[in-house]
Amino acid sequence: GDSRGLFKQIHLMVILLWLTLFDIAGSFRTSVEKVDCSKREHDFDQIHKVKGYYGFDMKPLYYWQTLIKYEHCDEFFTYFPKYNDYVAMQSVRDDTTADKEFCVVEGTTFPPQFCSTFPPDFQKETLKMVIADCKNRLCELAQSGKWKAGWFKQGKAKKMPWPREMQKDGHQSLGYEDAFHQKCWHGPKAFGDMIPDIEEFLSQQKLTTTSGTFNKKSCGCRTEDDCSKKTTESAGLKRG
Repeated sequence: GDSRGLFKQIHLMVILLWLTLFDIAGSFRTSVEKVDCSKREHDFDQIHKVKGYYGFDMKPLYYWQTLIKYEHCDEFFTYFPKYNDYVAMQSVRDDTTADKEFCVVEGTTFPPQFCSTFPPDFQKETLKMVIADCKNRLCELAQSGKWKAGWFKQGKAKKMPWPREMQKDGHQSLGYEDAFHQKCWHGPKAFGDMIPDIEEFLSQQKLTTTSGTFNKKSCGCRTEDDCSKKTTESAGLKRG
């Protein structure tokens, strides 16, 4: 009887120890770190997920790796779509993987390092990019007719006025105000909503007509409503 009781106590202690280790690992994974990125260089890098070694629970651990060389990793920061924010790159060694040394933005057992400060004028340059990207996305919808639900209707939609609001007809057609809110990237989390005022944005980019429809001419289309043929100005219009 005493030996069974002692065994149960030891078994319970082992379980509690494992749970404690998992809690520590969990809090480590979810903690938030802020770093100074003002002296780092911004890099538009592609982030890909790679498998590392196995943890206490025998589940594989992962890294979100960049293409920057290990020895230059601490010189850069980049945009991480997973969090819609900018993060510092981190140099990591792992003898259980083929690469051994690589540059990452996050790992299963260590958190991303979010940028708290940035190089001079970086926020202004980001704002320009966000505004240009939003206009390009709206223009793509206007030029292709894809604001209109149903691929067979989109050819006609190129020649139709694009209204600000669409009546809900059970389809997914978008007025240009809905497209502004749903299709435009409004900037990284660090800078908040960089284009919060739709009226100011539409006015600055000359994207509305006197009748209140979308001004397709500002996207290089032939007229304010007809985008079946584009002018030479629209040839270089691409998403940023």
